[in-house]
Amino acid sequence: MASDDLAPTRQGYVKQDTHHEHSTRMSSSEDKGNRKTRLDSLLEEAEKISKDDPPRAIDLARQAIGLATKTEAAEQAVRARILLAQALMYAGRYQETLDTALPLVSTEDNHFPHLQAEALGVLGNTYQALGMFPESLEALMQKMKILMEEEDQLGAADALHAIGVTYAKMEDHASSLENYLQAYRIKMDQGASPISIAISLNNIGLAHRNLGDFELALEAHHKSVQLMEQEKHLLFSGAARGNLAKALAALGRTEEAMHNFETALKTIQEVDSPYYLSEICRDFAEMEFSQEHLERALELGTRALEIARQTQSKPEIFKAHELLADIHEALGNPTEALHHLRDYHAVEKEVFNAESNARIQGMRIRHDLEQTEKENRIYRLRNVELAQALEEARRLHEKLEKLSQEDQLTGLFNRRYLTQQLKLEFCRSHRNQQPLSVVLCDIDHFKQINDQWSHAMGDQVLKIIAGLLRDNVRKGDLVARYGGEEFVLAFPQTAGREALQACENIRRAIEKHPWSELHPELAVTLSFGISDQTSLKDFEAMLHDADLCLYRAKHNGRNQCVYGG
Repeated sequence: MASDDLAPTRQGYVKQDTHHEHSTRMSSSEDKGNRKTRLDSLLEEAEKISKDDPPRAIDLARQAIGLATKTEAAEQAVRARILLAQALMYAGRYQETLDTALPLVSTEDNHFPHLQAEALGVLGNTYQALGMFPESLEALMQKMKILMEEEDQLGAADALHAIGVTYAKMEDHASSLENYLQAYRIKMDQGASPISIAISLNNIGLAHRNLGDFELALEAHHKSVQLMEQEKHLLFSGAARGNLAKALAALGRTEEAMHNFETALKTIQEVDSPYYLSEICRDFAEMEFSQEHLERALELGTRALEIARQTQSKPEIFKAHELLADIHEALGNPTEALHHLRDYHAVEKEVFNAESNARIQGMRIRHDLEQTEKENRIYRLRNVELAQALEEARRLHEKLEKLSQEDQLTGLFNRRYLTQQLKLEFCRSHRNQQPLSVVLCDIDHFKQINDQWSHAMGDQVLKIIAGLLRDNVRKGDLVARYGGEEFVLAFPQTAGREALQACENIRRAIEKHPWSELHPELAVTLSFGISDQTSLKDFEAMLHDADLCLYRAKHNGRNQCVYGG
């Protein structure tokens, strides 16, 4: 027995338990190490699955918050809250996202500026999803400022890129391009990865294409494809080559476009990415359809629809249905064309409603945030100032109400307000035994306008059509944007024959409008479907009846009005 294992006591010498003390210290150290490993694992897994499995990511992030709090790991606790906010955003729980992220962006005593910048990025994306674009830009610009102060040039470039995406969502493609170009220059100066540079080039190409600068779009897409293929990134190179094909098609270089679509399709098939595969199949199908290769177009369009259904991507589903309706019509299959056209309208309306609801939710959240700020200020004001603040709040409420009823692009009433008013008009028609006519109208070949002359041109057409509709109805009539290129007119106390004449007058006004002022080759027409069947069970059934009449107008050659009688 070694002497240092002994300790003196009143009873003499006994063995000292130094091994137990050492084990206790080791156990405490091991527990701490295990907790840190567990915390790191939770954070890593939550980040990995955040987009694909938001509910699981939310659970993991909350576990991480609890563990970080117990271990007093301040930085990891902030990181976990950012991941929680991000998962809530992907789950569509936007109010909870804001409640979680807003406290993290406070400038007071912020010891983790990079994490503050991350939280601002989550806020920017959340505001964007809610249609709160000014707030999105403000958050992303704050993020960029912080990263510039931290001398993180590449992080600032990513923030600029995100700002460009927000401007693109606002249809401000000139500002979008400006920010993409700034991000690209910083990435080039700072030696960013080739993939990051290629992504910037791809978005630069998209912005040029939306502005109608197809040669510049082609140049940017060429460079993007070269970098992606050099890095052997199959998914991104396939997607970038698909955009290159679209630029070639816009320039009339059909054979090159077809070759690039074929290559893009083969590349994306290798990596099995359903979202990109559905999109490239649909784009390729549109190209084949434009060249009147109808059987090949049908094959690709059908495949695009099948894949979109697997991924449950509603925007891709309704686009595929629209294309297949056109293909079947060209093939002389009216029953199949009608089937796809009905499905297209049904899914498109779901998407339009979801976007409209998100915008309304964004308005309410903005109103709540502004209202809270005003209430805090009002508390400190005196009597006169209080009255002024209350009046300001009243005006804000009226503005919010007006915004919730209007379509953002055209200024017409939106689908939500239309639904409310049509229900009232239908009930009034039954109660007073008076006629009511409902009209569904659709811009002919609108997709070709977007594809041939850019989405910016398409937006201009929508605004002009909205103005012409508004100018050619009576004061008591209702005009609303129904979704995409569709509009609804409601004529109270008006029988179908009278509504037919009114629609003919509108149709001629639109046909005779000087569209060549926008572009020398541009011509725009509308097709109308008219129903006055108030004997149907509700206004939705009347809309469906008008939809059937609209289909007949389209099938019979477009640019005409069809009344069901």
